[in-house]
Amino acid sequence: MDSIENRLKIIQGKLSIGEFAKYLETPKTTVNQYLKGRPIPFDFAVLVCERFGKTLDWLATGKEVVAEPQETYVPDRLTEEERKLLGQYRKLNVLHKQMTLETVGGYEAKEALSEGSADTDITAAGGSEEQHYGRKSAA
Repeated sequence: MDSIENRLKIIQGKLSIGEFAKYLETPKTTVNQYLKGRPIPFDFAVLVCERFGKTLDWLATGKEVVAEPQETYVPDRLTEEERKLLGQYRKLNVLHKQMTLETVGGYEAKEALSEGSADTDITAAGGSEEQHYGRKSAA
């Protein structure tokens, strides 16, 4: 039967349990339990996938899930590079979109803007330090 622990063993490859655990910065006994079938926590699954270039879809199911491209409207004012990036972003699953936003810092900005706090100090994308959402710079 195909299982997460079998896919973990595939990822482990020829690494010893100790080497595998060290690379994942996780105690050897914990990794050994996961390899023997103990349910793995989500954060560990994400860590494994990030470190070894796998997807959560593959780790969970054994199948790569590829989103079908959809026709989307992209305004003409975007550059060709921006259109390509937007197209690739729209193909990501929810988790990968969230990780991408966290990587580029947009996730925190989105949260701060949605909270509408008077103390929020978000610099406008592409703007100078003096341009802020919701208030003027104190500089």
